[in-house]
Amino acid sequence: MMKSYLKKKTLLCLLFLCILLSGCEKVESVSLNEYFIDSIGDYENIEVPAINIDVDEKELECEKEYLLIQDATMEEVIDRSIQKGDIVYVTYTLLNQSKEAIAGFENIETDFCIGDLEFDEFVETELLGKKSGDSLQLLQIDGQRFIGEKQNIYMNLKVNRIEEFVYPELTTKYLQEKYHVNNVDEFMQYVKEYTWNIKYDMELEEIKDDILKNIVEKTVFGRQYDDKRRLRYEELIDGYERYGDLYGMTLEEVLEMFDLSKEIVQENADYFEGSWEVAQYIIKEEELQLSAREMKKAQEKYAKENGYENAEDLLSDSGLQYITEEIYIQIVKDFLYEQAAERR
Repeated sequence: MMKSYLKKKTLLCLLFLCILLSGCEKVESVSLNEYFIDSIGDYENIEVPAINIDVDEKELECEKEYLLIQDATMEEVIDRSIQKGDIVYVTYTLLNQSKEAIAGFENIETDFCIGDLEFDEFVETELLGKKSGDSLQLLQIDGQRFIGEKQNIYMNLKVNRIEEFVYPELTTKYLQEKYHVNNVDEFMQYVKEYTWNIKYDMELEEIKDDILKNIVEKTVFGRQYDDKRRLRYEELIDGYERYGDLYGMTLEEVLEMFDLSKEIVQENADYFEGSWEVAQYIIKEEELQLSAREMKKAQEKYAKENGYENAEDLLSDSGLQYITEEIYIQIVKDFLYEQAAERR
């Protein structure tokens, strides 16, 4: 509930990538002098589609809620049952097929927002209409959160407390101070423009991704590329295995949870490595390499855009190699799109 409806998936994916890549070997510098490309697809005559954006009512309401919830307060719910959007505080125990408590999953206290599907879809649906103090024995759970516990089919759960968001009143004073508008109609226009800009940025990034992907697919790489993409695959698999170790899951269970297979991971590794190799080639050809000061500034910007207070924390989580690649690949994406847009 606290993240923008439209940005939420993107942020979660970035967080997962950081978990995967944290702990990878850090390097002091990245050489842009070694290229393994025999020939590269034409990147100077790219056509890009126009971007047409519409904002529907669901998106408008979700982004309005996202904006207002930042100034909302929490109040305990006493006189009604659970509704979508409530925060519930529960205690739960997972049971095996014999209805015996699973070690390590007894009397666990947690809280979550109903409808966000961050806990368990089936459980959240079953809680709708229940009240504080109610106890449930669930004979089925969706299982995404607990996929590592294959023997688990039961859950005992008690609702300890319910809280709701109380949104700020849309007074003239509040709207003027917070959003520099004078009334609710102007505020809704602000929300519509805000939502439109988010959708535009997301569509623009998809187009830039497609441009680079198309070039990668048409590029003929040298023999050393096979070794590099194999290493990239091994690093991704190692990351999924380390993620599994954190939550007591096998590699197969982790891949299943993220709708992946080893074949898809290999395809991703090929694309990731291909993007980096193509990016290096274009950086050299177009003289796009950053100075040390420019790189530091780019790292700080990247950190802020992705929820970090500073570049040091970002680099600690993800490593210099990964962040350097991401920054240069983004520079190349921007260059390719701007070059194509100028000719349109």
